[in-house]
Amino acid sequence: MERGKIFSLVGRELIMADPMLNATFGRFQIQERLGAGGVAVVYKALDTQTDETIAIKLLNQTWDEESDMAKRFRREAEITARLQHPHIVPIKELGTLDGRTYSVMEYMKGGSLGQRFHDPARISFQATTKILRQIASALDYAHSQGVVHRDIKLENILLGERGAALSDFGIARLTRAAKVTVTGSIVGTPLYIAPEQARGKANVDHRADLYSLGVLTFLLVVGCFPFNGEDVLAILGQHINAPAPVPSKINAELSSSVDVVLLKALSKPPESRFNSATEFVEALIVAMAQSTLRQTLVNVHITHEFAVTPVPIANTDLPTVKEVGEPFTADQLVEMAKAEADDAEKIAFLRRALDVAPLHSEANRLLFKLEGAKPRQGAVSVPSPVAITPPEAKPLPQFERNTRKARYQERAERQRTWTRIGCVSSLILSLSCTLLTLRLAGLASSVFTALKTASGGPTPVVAVDGEPIQDVQDAPLYVEPEKEVNLSENQTQAIDVLDPGYAHDYRLELYNLNREVAIYVQFLSLSARNVSPNVMIFGPDGRNAESSCLRDSTAILIDNSGVTFNCRVYMVGIWTVRILGVEGESNGAYMVAYAPLGD
Repeated sequence: MERGKIFSLVGRELIMADPMLNATFGRFQIQERLGAGGVAVVYKALDTQTDETIAIKLLNQTWDEESDMAKRFRREAEITARLQHPHIVPIKELGTLDGRTYSVMEYMKGGSLGQRFHDPARISFQATTKILRQIASALDYAHSQGVVHRDIKLENILLGERGAALSDFGIARLTRAAKVTVTGSIVGTPLYIAPEQARGKANVDHRADLYSLGVLTFLLVVGCFPFNGEDVLAILGQHINAPAPVPSKINAELSSSVDVVLLKALSKPPESRFNSATEFVEALIVAMAQSTLRQTLVNVHITHEFAVTPVPIANTDLPTVKEVGEPFTADQLVEMAKAEADDAEKIAFLRRALDVAPLHSEANRLLFKLEGAKPRQGAVSVPSPVAITPPEAKPLPQFERNTRKARYQERAERQRTWTRIGCVSSLILSLSCTLLTLRLAGLASSVFTALKTASGGPTPVVAVDGEPIQDVQDAPLYVEPEKEVNLSENQTQAIDVLDPGYAHDYRLELYNLNREVAIYVQFLSLSARNVSPNVMIFGPDGRNAESSCLRDSTAILIDNSGVTFNCRVYMVGIWTVRILGVEGESNGAYMVAYAPLGD
């Protein structure tokens, strides 16, 4: 019998012989073995007190309760318990029972990405985008709390009802071959390890996680690991010394813009990487707009010659830093524009800033001043060596717009009724507060604005380059949002008060491509009369989504104190609804809400 088959059979027999299966551990009924390592074993179990399915991690009996590994096990649970984030697997309980330390976690029924890609499997870039955004938000949150994960990999990303979630903070692993975690001076997993971790540096920071996320992203987008092989020390040496392979040389469906983003993420010096996980992921999504890739065949077992033998940089055909230009932030590009004497150069820098951050209010204001009030559809793209500009969303043909509008008519009537009910109930609640009543009546907006400005808040924007803001086309583009609110499936509406000269952003996470969504903005203010021009919707690419939305200014009330958008989701990701406060037009109390229109 072949050696691999022997190990496979032995592995199954060992799992079948596990004495914990179908046993009772305290109040937990063990049901299934989910995974195991040199530190702990994870089981699916039933909490008989709450009748809830959970995951329970048991420290292996080989580790004494006073051992360093047991202390690390407890430290992981304590750290994770402090991290409250929707995309971090929560620790519900930590304890010791029958001499074994355990932690109780939320059960993630989708398993891990490691299980999903144990054998070669395909994943769409849409699904990859969703996973990466969720893990990036979890990482950035953990980093903001002073926590560095140090072991980002497929096996530590679990899938559940809320999507992807990060697990296993701070535990070293002892497994076989290339996936071993070397205890002692090196902590991490060699396939994903950052160069500074591979060198055994003790004080690695969050940028090590960003490198590991870059490796994970390389795998999901390109289809293989950037560095692989049978020899652990060789893999560590490649992370330290070998240049990362150029993605488009492996997968021809990828553009050179993707090369720039992924190779920056895999930079050897930590200071050359992205500043945050979210910045990296969003840059990748924009870069992918120039690629033809729609799905990737992920094969974790591929070993390429380029990953074993270091390739000289001269042979990669990668543009040099001088040719490409250092990736600047929008703020930096705006400062460069200010420093330029030539207006044409100023405009070029500002347009590049808007390629990076289409909603950058200062860049929009300065460009407005230089170019004048011209109709604009989001950011204007300019040719550059690393231009990463997605294609324009094409307007729907008129007959299609009319057909869709007719189809929505009956449905929209029900939605308007629901909206009126919500508005009326909100108004009644609001009227119970004297302060809010004054603001609803428009009697004290100037007082509140003065107080806000005096307390160090942002200054209201009432004009752009001397032109009254109510006369400026696409005025919401030029005002930095005072407030940003995330809406979700559990919170589909919000009520707030908007003062003149300020803007509020509402962010919607939409991942069902081609789904149609109704978005409502309803003012409760007695003075709101011209809401429609002061509400704009932007897609994940930062562009005005007008061409994908049917705007109906009279759908709620005849005095134009509300506006409804029926939008086709042409791109997955974060959609933004920006509401601008203009004196006598769209200031006061309001409600914003959204609802899917069905498949």
